Amino acid sequence: MRQSSAVYAASAEASADLRPGYSGTELDGALLNAVRWTLPASDRPTALHRHPDHEQMGFVVKGRISLEIDGVRHDLETGDAYWVAKGCPHGRMTVEEPGALVIDVFCPPRRDHEASIEILDERRTDA
Repeated sequence: MRQSSAVYAASAEASADLRPGYSGTELDGALLNAVRWTLPASDRPTALHRHPDHEQMGFVVKGRISLEIDGVRHDLETGDAYWVAKGCPHGRMTVEEPGALVIDVFCPPRRDHEASIEILDERRTDA
C-alpha cells in the first residue's frame, strides 16, 4: 500500500512547544519523523538523556551548537550532522548566539516527546 507524501514549507509551518522551553515543527512520515527545532542561544546545557526506543540523526541547518554524545563533546556548525544510536546517552547541548536551526530525525517515529525520553542527569529536566 502506497503512503501519501507531504511537503513542509518553512514559511507555512507553525512552531509548537514540543517540550518546555523548546519550540519546533513536527514532520511526520510512516517509518520516521523529524522535528525542525528553532533554538535560542543558551550557555545553559540541556539535560543528559537517552531515547530507549529511537535512534536519532540531526542536521545543523544554521548556527553553532555543542553537544555531548556518549561522553564525547562535539562542536557542530552549519552543515554538520550527527547520529545517536538507540539508548545512547546524549545532550548537555549549548547553543551559540544568535541561536540555531536544527533538524532531528527519529526512527521509529517519536510521537510523544515527553514519554519517549529517559533523563540521565537531573541538572536540567527539559531535554
